[in-house]
Amino acid sequence: MKKKQPITVDDLKAFSISESAERIGIARDTLYRMVRARRVRTVRMGDRPMVPIKELRRILENGIPAVGTAARS
Repeated sequence: MKKKQPITVDDLKAFSISESAERIGIARDTLYRMVRARRVRTVRMGDRPMVPIKELRRILENGIPAVGTAARS
């Protein structure tokens, strides 16, 4: 099992999934898919997944990570 990274002070500056998606200009469902595919790191604050500002900066600098989707018929 992969060891969890410790939470840093920068991780405490975070936005909800909805707020994060709006800030980087993608749909909320797309960001949820990226989180489930482990393309975007989140931290938990209570029972809410939050995207650290540091992670949003990484996405903006490197581009939005691709998430494979199945073709629909």
